[in-house]
Amino acid sequence: MYHKIIAAVLILVVSMPAATKQKLVETEVISKKLKFETNNPNNLLKVFNVNGSIDIEGHDGEEIQIEATNEVRANSAELIDTGLAEIGLNFEQVGDELLVYLDSPFTYIDRDSGKIWHSDTCWKHNDCSRKHVRKKYRYHMDIKIKVPRTTNLEVSTINNGDITITGIDAISLLVNNINGAIDMVDVAGQTYANSINKDINISYIKNPSTDSRFESINGDIIISFAGEPDAEVIYQTMHGDMYTAYDVAMMAPSVRQSSKQKEHGIQYKLDANSRLKIGQGGPEYRFETLNGDIKLQ
Repeated sequence: MYHKIIAAVLILVVSMPAATKQKLVETEVISKKLKFETNNPNNLLKVFNVNGSIDIEGHDGEEIQIEATNEVRANSAELIDTGLAEIGLNFEQVGDELLVYLDSPFTYIDRDSGKIWHSDTCWKHNDCSRKHVRKKYRYHMDIKIKVPRTTNLEVSTINNGDITITGIDAISLLVNNINGAIDMVDVAGQTYANSINKDINISYIKNPSTDSRFESINGDIIISFAGEPDAEVIYQTMHGDMYTAYDVAMMAPSVRQSSKQKEHGIQYKLDANSRLKIGQGGPEYRFETLNGDIKLQ
């Protein structure tokens, strides 16, 4: 039986503009096999996409097997050829990190930090003093990857695709999606999951043993634990509800000092987030939504 913690209802409908019809479509398949140089438990695979899905599956081998399907749409064969020439995938090794990221005229990487970003309007990251000329073709890249099961992941996409992760038992899982859902099945590891406009669904084979965070603005967060967790749950939702299948103990809000000594004493501030203890308590699991529900089961 679920216990309802907060009750509020808001239905938000987000409408997306209809895609412009294109006359021609061409598809190419990109295949690549990679391998980490060492068996380091901190090995990290970074996958960065913009328009399309990312599907990652753990396997018992040592290879990273990548297959991406790139679809380009345009009004002429010349523009199709331009799109196929300009859109692809890049593969780089930076220490214990393997990077797989969209290759496009608007995708950039800082090789010192490994940070990747994309802007098809601004000519530089955080600099819109000049504007790009928009391309007259459209593209959609779906990326499928098989990885060793213990691979740490940092995965993100932006439009027109979900992120699906299956069978990963890692130290850390960092997953971001803006306009698509996040679905993770049979996973383990410290988790940071953020989806702006869709749901987050996660099923654990082992509960996170370290602090983890789950955030969505216009989607639900549904977490299926591997048995009752021992954790402190910190949550905030403005127009959603919080449900849990577990017996919980309400905890006092945290108090922090907000200023130094004043005339009437030191000023303190109560944390606005609600706090629950499940089982014996333990790592902090933080949940935050604006227009979505939170369900722990």
